[in-house]
Amino acid sequence: MLRLRNHGWLTEVFVFYGGVLPELIVPAIVYLLYCSALYAICLHVEFQLESDGTHLLAGCVTFLLVFRLQQCYLRYSHAVLFASDALCSLRSISSAVCGIFGQSKCKDKCNIDPEIVHQAETLIKVHVLRLSLAFAVSLKYQVRAA
Repeated sequence: MLRLRNHGWLTEVFVFYGGVLPELIVPAIVYLLYCSALYAICLHVEFQLESDGTHLLAGCVTFLLVFRLQQCYLRYSHAVLFASDALCSLRSISSAVCGIFGQSKCKDKCNIDPEIVHQAETLIKVHVLRLSLAFAVSLKYQVRAA
């Protein structure tokens, strides 16, 4: 779901910090200067351009879309990397918790029935694994990358 702030959709589209605009502004200005220089040279040499200027505009838009696509793919690959790191860390945390509760020292030292301690350890392991799986599934659906 897309949530907009109070400023409206225009500030969400043209956000400078945290968006792709800082990455695209320098190549766009360079390409604009390049196209302007070519246009000035063509006018000076009296080279006939096409009657519709859409070809020049389409080239500029294609150039900008390539940079946008590169940034989107870079963000996607970072999301895949971070999601896999999170899931691997989650697996090690679950293994550590289950290992710690599997070697409980309370069975011998406490006056509690060992069967009750075993049931409590099993319930804790089940809850840890259940919450780990719930977090993994929610992360997968939130990021849509893993």
